[in-house]
Amino acid sequence: GKSARVICQSWKKKHDRLPDFIVVEGSQAGGHLGFPMEELSENREQTLEEIFQDVQTVVKTFEEKYNVKIPVFVAGGIYTKEDMDRIIGIIRSVLDR
Repeated sequence: GKSARVICQSWKKKHDRLPDFIVVEGSQAGGHLGFPMEELSENREQTLEEIFQDVQTVVKTFEEKYNVKIPVFVAGGIYTKEDMDRIIGIIRSVLDR
């Protein structure tokens, strides 16, 4: 959420526009994603679902303020149909609020 806010504010200030979309990746996406090693080794990192919810809350404020739509895509750590069904359910529940 914090990163999404910084990105949206920065784009608006520097380019007078907002991002066309935002991609949310969890700790299972691979590569360096900014999760502290201690959190990863103790399984205390924010889940993909929690990250999506935080980002969507921030994005909604920018959408309402500037009358735009900023799609949020969820990626990484989705391997099976069950994973996909779970993510779709979470996305629907967050968007229905």
